[in-house]
Amino acid sequence: MIYNSRKYRLFIRFSFIFSFCIALILGILLSIIVFNLDKVSTVSIFFIVSISLVTFSYLFISSVAPYWKMARIAKKAFPKKWEDILNEYVAFYSGLGNNDKLKFKQRILIFLSRKKITGIDTTVDDMTRILVAASAIIPIFKYDDWEYDDINEILVYPEQFDKDFQFGDKSDYLGLVTRKGGVVIISKRSLIEGFKDNERGRNVAIHEFAHKIDGEDGSIDGIPFLMMDKHLEGEWKKIREFEKKKIINGKSDIDPYALTNNSEFFAVVSEYFFSNPEKMSRNHPQLYNILKRIFKIDMKSIMKKVVGNMFSLG
Repeated sequence: MIYNSRKYRLFIRFSFIFSFCIALILGILLSIIVFNLDKVSTVSIFFIVSISLVTFSYLFISSVAPYWKMARIAKKAFPKKWEDILNEYVAFYSGLGNNDKLKFKQRILIFLSRKKITGIDTTVDDMTRILVAASAIIPIFKYDDWEYDDINEILVYPEQFDKDFQFGDKSDYLGLVTRKGGVVIISKRSLIEGFKDNERGRNVAIHEFAHKIDGEDGSIDGIPFLMMDKHLEGEWKKIREFEKKKIINGKSDIDPYALTNNSEFFAVVSEYFFSNPEKMSRNHPQLYNILKRIFKIDMKSIMKKVVGNMFSLG
C-alpha cells in the first residue's frame, strides 16, 4: 500500500508508548493499593494485569483507529468511472507514473471520506467530487502528511456569486475560503473550466486550496510556512516583490489580482504554476523554480509526459 506517511508511523509509535505508560502507571498504582490493603493474591494480580491490559488496548486502539480507517479506505477499489474523469480532465494525474497514480487515487479516496462536499442549488455529481478532490491533492501531492485539518466542508455553488452569496454572471466571486469554520466555497462552472482550459493558467479550485495551504500555520499571509524554511522564505519574498513590480509596470502576464495582497499573490501564481507550467517557466523562470521547490514538483516534467502519452496513444 502506498499510503504510509511518516506522520502515520510516528503517531502509531507515540500512541503505543503513551498507552503503555498510562497502563503501566495505573498498574503500579493499583499494586500499591492492593499491597497497602494486604490483599495480595493470585486473583488481585490477575485483576491488576487485566485492568492494565484493557486500559492499554482502549487507549491505543481509540487513538489510532482514524489512521487505520484511512489505511482501509486507501485499499478500496477506485471506481472505473472516477478514473475516467481523472484521465479526461486532470492532466496532472495523466502525467504521473503508475505508482504515483495509485497514490493519487488513494489520497482522493481518503479526502472524499473525510471532507463533506455540499451542493448549494446544484448537484454534486461524480465529476464535481473528483475535480474538487483533485484540486486539493495536486498542490500537496508531495506532502504525504498533509491532511487539510482546517477544512470541514466544501460548498459548491452553481456559478459565481457576490458578497451576499447571490448567484449571477455579474457577481465577482469564483471561490472563497473562510478564515474560521473550515469552509471552502467554489463555483461549479469555474471548477470545471479550470480543468478544461489550462492555457489561461487559471484554476479557481487550486487557488482556494492554495489559500488553505497558506493558512495552515494559522495565518493567511502569502507565506506557506509549513512548506519552506527561513532561507527559502527570504528568496520567495525577493522574487515576489520582483514579480509584483513587473505586474505594476504592465510587463507581466500574471493576473493583476495578485497585487491585491500577498496571500492572493501566492494563490494566483500557484494556480498558474499548476495550470500552465511551460508558459510560467518561460516567462517567469525564477518564480517557476521557487514554486517547484516549494511544492516539490516539477510541473514541466509532468506536462511533458502528458504530451508524450498523447502522441504514443495517437
